Amino acid sequence: MKIMFVNHAMHCGGTDNVVNKLINIFLNDKNIQCELVTFRSPDEDFFKIPSEVKRYSLGFDSDDSENSGLSYFSSSNAKMLFSLRKIIKDSNPDFIVTNWTSTNCFTLLASLFLAKKVICYEHIHFDSPSIVWRVLRRLLYPYAHKVLCLTESDQKKYQKFCTSIKTINPITLVKPKNIPAYEDRQKQFLAVGRLDPQKGFDNLLKAYSLIHHKCPEWKLKIIGEGKERASLEAQISELNLSSQVELLGAQNDVSKYYLQSKAFILSSRYEGFGLVILEAQVCGAAVISFDCKTGPSDIITNNYDGILVQDQSIEELARAMLDIAENDKLAKELIGNGLETSKSYDDLHILELWQSKIINE
Repeated sequence: MKIMFVNHAMHCGGTDNVVNKLINIFLNDKNIQCELVTFRSPDEDFFKIPSEVKRYSLGFDSDDSENSGLSYFSSSNAKMLFSLRKIIKDSNPDFIVTNWTSTNCFTLLASLFLAKKVICYEHIHFDSPSIVWRVLRRLLYPYAHKVLCLTESDQKKYQKFCTSIKTINPITLVKPKNIPAYEDRQKQFLAVGRLDPQKGFDNLLKAYSLIHHKCPEWKLKIIGEGKERASLEAQISELNLSSQVELLGAQNDVSKYYLQSKAFILSSRYEGFGLVILEAQVCGAAVISFDCKTGPSDIITNNYDGILVQDQSIEELARAMLDIAENDKLAKELIGNGLETSKSYDDLHILELWQSKIINE
């Protein structure tokens, strides 16, 4: 069986991480051959793609920040559609797994009338894309073999116009062999994600500023890079948190920071899934998350394997952080239950799920 993955790029984003992980999971099955098509050049890769994966690039080199909505529909991008169509025809994959709304629409257009089984993988929640992409997916997704989404609420919305399946993302970190005891970890809150308004790090900083004087030994570290770095640095300075907060940039070995942290915080305004929650759980950190529109509540059972905070309530987030800092017993209970939850998302479970429900016909 040949599976062709189509993705915008293999940068350090969450979607790129999931695609990289799925490729590596499928390569464990000798009956599956994987190929990868990216819009951008392999020279930009953050992840190392296995040498046995045949690689194609569509040569997209425009500034991503300057492209949105209708601006994607240019003559040069039309040429990419025909390039992708030729790659699909020549390769003749059994399944095409395409990722993200815009890439999904491009791939469906490129594969029209080729009788290919295109699986559209949605990594963001239903209401996230702009109106242009919402209209296009409504027109094009009925042609998809299956549409994968990450929450029950999104699946119900997609079911109205296409064949949708609720799936789960794999844990992208290598499962650690040794998980440090809670007492051996650093007193720090960890957050991971793009420095982007979606991730809500501005609200996390506000919440932390409300409690740091009550638990001054607890630091805050944020892993990730993005367009909000300058504004977050300015906010850290304004809140007089320069000695307490570190912006660590993108890191190749995120697991090191999960394993050394007592607690993990997800402060997003919205999520498709919230994979970082599982990464934190599998590494034995206590998890606190905003109960944002979709994602966290599909993973976390409140006060069992994590704490769900009223969506965007800075005061409640601060209170939950202080509870963890002051209550070791609570933190340890959340960690133990979180480790059990994370077992449902391991590689073997993911492979079985795909084989039984997604690439089974």
